[in-house]
Amino acid sequence: MFMTAAGLAGWLLSPVGATWLEPGAAREANPSPDKAGELAAHKGTPEGVEYGRTALPARMNGVSLTAPPQPVGAEVFEQLKTETAAGWVSVIPYAFCFASDPAVHFDVSRQWWGERSEGVVAQVRHARQHGMKVMIKPHVWVVHSGWIGEYGFDREEDWQRWEEAYQRYILRYARLADSLDAELFCISTETERAVRERPKFWDELIVKVREVYDGPLTYASNWDNFGNIPFWEQLDYIGINAYFPLLPTPEPSMEELKAAWQPHLEAVKAVQEKVGKPVLFTEYGYLSVPGSTWQTWKLENQLADLPADEVAQKQAYEALFQTFWPQEWFAGGFLWKWYLDKESRLHEHDRDYTPQGKAVLPLIREWYQGVP
Repeated sequence: MFMTAAGLAGWLLSPVGATWLEPGAAREANPSPDKAGELAAHKGTPEGVEYGRTALPARMNGVSLTAPPQPVGAEVFEQLKTETAAGWVSVIPYAFCFASDPAVHFDVSRQWWGERSEGVVAQVRHARQHGMKVMIKPHVWVVHSGWIGEYGFDREEDWQRWEEAYQRYILRYARLADSLDAELFCISTETERAVRERPKFWDELIVKVREVYDGPLTYASNWDNFGNIPFWEQLDYIGINAYFPLLPTPEPSMEELKAAWQPHLEAVKAVQEKVGKPVLFTEYGYLSVPGSTWQTWKLENQLADLPADEVAQKQAYEALFQTFWPQEWFAGGFLWKWYLDKESRLHEHDRDYTPQGKAVLPLIREWYQGVP
């Protein structure tokens, strides 16, 4: 998906206004490695709660969390679990970069609370208090220049600088994931060009991540690129951001949607059989607008001109559940997305991806309740 999250890039806004951080401007330096140790001190089991990296369930009933601008309390996680029956959450420590600039910026003061390490620690602990497991899933935004999958360089020296910066970012959060006993860590999200052009880097990065994180790993590939990932066998799950285009019609029937899924199902199954690892939808979901099962990355930029259509969203979810949930090799997924705070919701909330307050929510709860 070219823009996996529809919405404002609020993570670049200063606390006092919409001030963009441009290349060459003064920036807060990335915190020293010692800070990871300080954050690890937050590790600890809330009283009466036991957790850790035990054997993973056969199916993950997960929700992707938006990163809130300000701190939130544990009560919003209670609401999330009650309304969805989710047993997992995906916590996303965002970083950002600029086109043609190999620097990777993370944990800086201008980012929202939920995108920084302190927010990640708090979200994980809140999830624990309500018995939920956690995937930590780093994600890099390219400022003003679109999709991270197309991000890359022509000069070797720039690639090397990016690899050093990206490795610091990923190892920082791999260490934090280990200190928090996160049950799953995702090494990257949709970095398509970098995976294609820098294969040695990824082989080495996976080894280094396993040295600091004692748990299963995945990678979040784009829906059209999961068959081209050379390192699946080095990971534990085949991760797919599953925004597969199905039908261009505004109101397809359930039968039409399930039929449209079959070629994609067979393609996913073929990779799964070749690699021998379970398949996890690291992201999946639908806008609540007509035609939401077709090129949703384009619809994201048209929300203001589209009517809300909760039935279309519900139909799309039902077709996905009926197609993939019965597959023995399918490990479940993390629906996109859930707002932890009302204030950061966009004015197109009634049309964007979130199922909050929509007709699809009871359907999600029904399917998720069946996961042990």
